[in-house]
Amino acid sequence: MKKPQTLLVLMPEIVWGGAERQFRYLINNIKVDKIAVVCPHSYAKQANSYVTNEINNKNAEIVESRRPVHSKINVIIYYLCEIRKLLKKCNISTAIVYEAYGCYLIPYLKQKGVKVIYSERNSGEGIVQSKLLKLFVGKSDVITTNSLAARELLRKYYKQKIFLVKNGIETESIKLKPDIENANTILVPARISKVKNQMIMLRFLKKDTDFKGTVIFAGKTEDADYMDELCKYVEQERMHDRVDFIGFTSEMESLYQKADLVVLPSLVEGMSNIILECFARKIPILVSNIEMNTFTDNLKKWSFDPQVPDELVELFSKWVNLDLKEKKCILEENRNYVLNEHSLKKMTETYADIIEEIG
Repeated sequence: MKKPQTLLVLMPEIVWGGAERQFRYLINNIKVDKIAVVCPHSYAKQANSYVTNEINNKNAEIVESRRPVHSKINVIIYYLCEIRKLLKKCNISTAIVYEAYGCYLIPYLKQKGVKVIYSERNSGEGIVQSKLLKLFVGKSDVITTNSLAARELLRKYYKQKIFLVKNGIETESIKLKPDIENANTILVPARISKVKNQMIMLRFLKKDTDFKGTVIFAGKTEDADYMDELCKYVEQERMHDRVDFIGFTSEMESLYQKADLVVLPSLVEGMSNIILECFARKIPILVSNIEMNTFTDNLKKWSFDPQVPDELVELFSKWVNLDLKEKKCILEENRNYVLNEHSLKKMTETYADIIEEIG
């Protein structure tokens, strides 16, 4: 009897950022015989979340290390060892790779007869600027992107098919924001890292003397030195009562309901789930004016230069003073955009179609 076909997914962690959330959605909902997920890090296990809340597909096997594997060479070796074990017991027909270290395994997977989907989660620049990664991604069977900008860039470098697969967002069970009249609590949901640019929020607090509320930073610390820099600034400016670093949390829904406004000040970003989740909940959001954050007219209008705190101060004031009817109209347009363009079902079905096409 022929072994059931297995979909292999290489993930750095089960719980980390927006890309991981998308692939958890995919793993839980795609209709395939079996799924094997290989993770070199064990943060999800420490958070005790992936078994109970995050991965509920009975056909999914999660392969995690007993302790975090950090260095590049060790991550690649870990992936290789676990893939070799899986190949002995599973009929791996297709693999999805989306992060840099996983790209180093593409030639090996191809050698073993596995069809490879490379999924670009950012702008694509990081891949094409690296000779090795550019070469390895070129050996994949197809490429997917979650933004038009990334697709157009990668089309300049690759001949294989490049599919646009927009991020899927859960919309049926979420709570809509009941009150948008206040602006006392600002939520900044992102891992602590220089590219996420949390410092501009502290400079915003220093400059905007009219804002008397609190800024909540929600996300694990990826860059300890940057976190120290942020904490020193808070101490220097005596902002302890206006800033709350809560770290990693699995209670994002309660934070969304608590927030009066969300700010995404990133210097670099992929297709942000945060934006889509705010749209779905009718939560106001201000974003940095980078290309990946300004994919609708409303986002362009409510964006700021991530290097200029004064622009954020001005934009925040503009939102606060905007007529309530206009606010509601903007938030309704945002929600309709997500409902029409970012269906979780559509995302899952598109990947299923791609897997069937290359199989």
